Amino acid sequence: MDTDFQIIVEFLARCGTEVEGHAVAAPKTKEAELLIRFATGTCTAEERAKACGLIQLHPLWLGWVSTRVKAMRIDPPAFSSNGATHSDS
Repeated sequence: MDTDFQIIVEFLARCGTEVEGHAVAAPKTKEAELLIRFATGTCTAEERAKACGLIQLHPLWLGWVSTRVKAMRIDPPAFSSNGATHSDS
């Protein structure tokens, strides 16, 4: 397994099917776009390294990323280009 994704896999495994907790301020638009590409696996190796660095600097954003990953699994059209899900609106 790619070690860059290990942190997300371990987080999702610990949390099971539901992630609950306090709301976290979402990343800024530019950072959110990068994290969305990371979550969808469409980023370059350089972007992936930057995304991993952002998650290390802001560990609570991992929950934000995992919410988007789950939203894409359940209902891909519900996932907008700005990273918001219908429940964020």
